[in-house]
Amino acid sequence: MSKDREYYIKNKEKIKERTREYKKNHLGVYQEYMKEYRSKNRVELKRKNKEYYYKNKERFSTKRKEYSIKNKERIKKYMEGRKVLGLNLIQSRSYYQRKSTEFRYEILSLLGMKCIKCGYDKDIRALQIDHVFSDGYKVRYLGKNRLVYYKGILGEVKEGSKRYQILCANCNFIKRYENNELQWKKYWKSMESG
Repeated sequence: MSKDREYYIKNKEKIKERTREYKKNHLGVYQEYMKEYRSKNRVELKRKNKEYYYKNKERFSTKRKEYSIKNKERIKKYMEGRKVLGLNLIQSRSYYQRKSTEFRYEILSLLGMKCIKCGYDKDIRALQIDHVFSDGYKVRYLGKNRLVYYKGILGEVKEGSKRYQILCANCNFIKRYENNELQWKKYWKSMESG
């Protein structure tokens, strides 16, 4: 064990107290620094968090189960409160699904409602919103839900952005294959297995 690690173990509470005190005294500076750091390193932080999660998946699972067992009443009370407000889980989920479908339909109609490569327009379920510059994975790794994701795209399309196009599922997969955009899958598969 290194000397730094030994020192930390011996003085853990003292170090934590000093850190808390520093954060309290320099709160504005610390918050501004962390905000700037997170915005600059968003993709890298997301990748590291995902990597950490896959390495410790079993531990997370057991902690989640333990929390559910320990806080059963608290969770039940929270869910009842949501029902009183009219926000039960099924209703809120269907709301988000409906809104994201509406946003997707609006995006498709603004972009022409057909594949730009082969002209397919028979079934909109087979049409996909494609990132022209193949940078969609960067946005998806930010952890945004589908509603926020589509809302952001819709805003960009309304402003006249040329970053998006419509492709049918076949043309989109062919484009991804030809541009070698499937490499990231290998990385995440190796993280899950190893």
